Amino acid sequence: MQSLCTMCRPVFGDDGTLAPKAIRQYVYSISVPASVQASIPPGKPKTVGKMDIVWRTKLGERGRIQTGQLKTTIPPLLELALTVLKCPGTVHMEQTFSVICLATNNSGHSMRLKMVLDRVAGGGVVWSGVSGKILNELASKQSTQITLMALSVLPGLQSLAPLCLVDMQDNQRRYNFSDIGQVFVEHVQAASVNRTHEQSALS
Repeated sequence: MQSLCTMCRPVFGDDGTLAPKAIRQYVYSISVPASVQASIPPGKPKTVGKMDIVWRTKLGERGRIQTGQLKTTIPPLLELALTVLKCPGTVHMEQTFSVICLATNNSGHSMRLKMVLDRVAGGGVVWSGVSGKILNELASKQSTQITLMALSVLPGLQSLAPLCLVDMQDNQRRYNFSDIGQVFVEHVQAASVNRTHEQSALS
């Protein structure tokens, strides 16, 4: 397994201090290589290691806490996986932006995919472009990039619209992806006011 945290960067800032009674929460994301994920039975716990925390007080006294073996359950490997490679974190209202995804064929057969865009009524971010586009044939254990265009129509934190990939070679089998990602849509007027306040504070 590969940890995504940056080990060379101090967790508690440059000075490495934590104020009295202060609380900090951290989330660590662990990626599992496809070769490892395929060899682990679905639902079987996997040991990822221990967490070791060492500190020193103002008087120079050392302290240490070490957890037991941390375990996690590896999700099953999907026949067709969709991963977001590039997506902006913040966009303006009524702005068109691109989303780059990676479709990976983990099955034992090739796929002939058709991309169906789900234009959900009332959604804050909708897909822009032609639905029903036929993609190139995707061989087994291979990946292909998909570039999508989206349009932001409502302010706030919005989820990307659902997407469906249909395998034309497997009896029109549908692979639905509803939790692709999120983007914060900023109202243009609000963004302009914030910039004005920042410029006033600097002057």
